[in-house]
Amino acid sequence: MAVCYCRFLIAKCYIQWLATAENSAVFHRMLHRKIDSLHELFAIQFDNILQQIPEKKCLAKTLFTRIIKHNGSLTLDELREALSDEITQVAISQGQGRDLSDGELIEIVKSCCKGFVCVSERESPMRRIRFTHSSIAEFLTAAGQVPVSFSSAAPVKLAT
Repeated sequence: MAVCYCRFLIAKCYIQWLATAENSAVFHRMLHRKIDSLHELFAIQFDNILQQIPEKKCLAKTLFTRIIKHNGSLTLDELREALSDEITQVAISQGQGRDLSDGELIEIVKSCCKGFVCVSERESPMRRIRFTHSSIAEFLTAAGQVPVSFSSAAPVKLAT
C-alpha cells in the first residue's frame, strides 16, 4: 500500500510541477524528462525556485521557513505580517503597488513557490497557505534549505 501511495504522490506532484511551465516548449521539455522519485522531483522544482529573480527567491525561501515554523500553514494575515518587506519587493518588481488584494497576494506566493505551496479554498481572512504535501517540509529541512530548529534569539538565514 505504501508503494502505491508513493507512486500516486509522485504523479500528483509531477502534474503540479508541469502546471508551472511558462510556455508550451518548456512544458514539452518537462513532460519528456523521466522522474524516478519524489525527492528528485522536489530537487528539480527547488532548483527552479532558486533560478528566479532575487526578490522572488527570497520570498519563497522565507515563506517556506515561516510555514514550517508555524506548524505547517499561515493565514493570509500572518503572511502579510511576517513577510511584508519581501512581498512589497516582489510586488514592486512586478509593477504592482504596495497594497495587494488577497488574490494578488496569492498569485505572487504561487508564482514564487512554483507548486510547493497551495492555498485553502475558504474565503478571507481564514484562507491558509500550506505545503502541497508534508514531504516538501521534510525535503527542505533534510536538504538544509530551512533550519530544523528555530531560535527566537537569532534571525533565520537561508543558504543561497
